[in-house]
Amino acid sequence: MLIEALTPGAPAEREGVAPGDVVVAVDGRPVDGVFQFLTTIGRLPSGQRIELTIVRNGQRLTRSVTLAERPRDRGDTFDVLYHHVVSRGARIRTIVTKPHASAKYPVIFLIKGAGLGSFGRSRLRHGARRVSRSAALASTLRVRGSGQRLHRRT
Repeated sequence: MLIEALTPGAPAEREGVAPGDVVVAVDGRPVDGVFQFLTTIGRLPSGQRIELTIVRNGQRLTRSVTLAERPRDRGDTFDVLYHHVVSRGARIRTIVTKPHASAKYPVIFLIKGAGLGSFGRSRLRHGARRVSRSAALASTLRVRGSGQRLHRRT
């Protein structure tokens, strides 16, 4: 996997990984491409130290990198709130963009595994209902189904 660019100050850059390097292994396990690399790294917790095997100018090198959380989004006109809910023992991330100005804004509610369309009460699965209920109770959105208000914003 070819490194084309790095976030300035990111752990990989601090540990000597550079644009043009090719990552060939993570902790000794071969990496065949971007998807496999991102999947492998994505499963590891922030703070874990890993060994990256890279090829630079035909020479094989190893760099030890401590994983860190990606920088959080910021904006002059909005806040990004990062939280999570737990459903059936699984942690599900919630990311809410909250404008500073008070007004009515549209809501986009994405649930992994659910297709596009309207979320009527009968279409919500148990886990999705729990996520929507938790989000609504946290005063982040209003959920409606079958013409009835399921949860009210506080």
